[in-house]
Amino acid sequence: MLDAYDMTRGFNSGNEYQIKLMDDKGNGISNKLVKFTVGQNEYYAMADGDGMAILKVGLNVGTYKVGISTPLTNQSTAKTLKIVKRVQNTRNMNVYYNSNKKYTAKIIGDDGKAETASKSVSVYINSKKYTYKTDENQQEGNCKTDPQENQVQKG
Repeated sequence: MLDAYDMTRGFNSGNEYQIKLMDDKGNGISNKLVKFTVGQNEYYAMADGDGMAILKVGLNVGTYKVGISTPLTNQSTAKTLKIVKRVQNTRNMNVYYNSNKKYTAKIIGDDGKAETASKSVSVYINSKKYTYKTDENQQEGNCKTDPQENQVQKG
């Protein structure tokens, strides 16, 4: 049995899509080949000791139909995989020293969901690195910089 579902992942998460290969009692089946089809491309993964087969191909941001099949059970299915940007709700803005402007952006984790509070985020402004923590709204902000005009650009 293939345990597969629609999935959303953050860009460059390392695991684009994963399924679990199980017997009729729900136990993972290991060391069996699983075929993933994305567009015209076919990829293969071996199920691990828990029956997990993971597609790792480095897909770009976008929405994909993923075909999954295994010769073991003669089962096949198709699911939707959405790869999302890691930083969302961004905008360009000019920030002046002591202007009290706040730059915010939503930070997305590997699982395609907003990061939790207190996650470290690095921001580069005029080639200088600043590190901030996400807040309770899963956003980072308060980009305070040197006493000159700085331009924060979305990536």
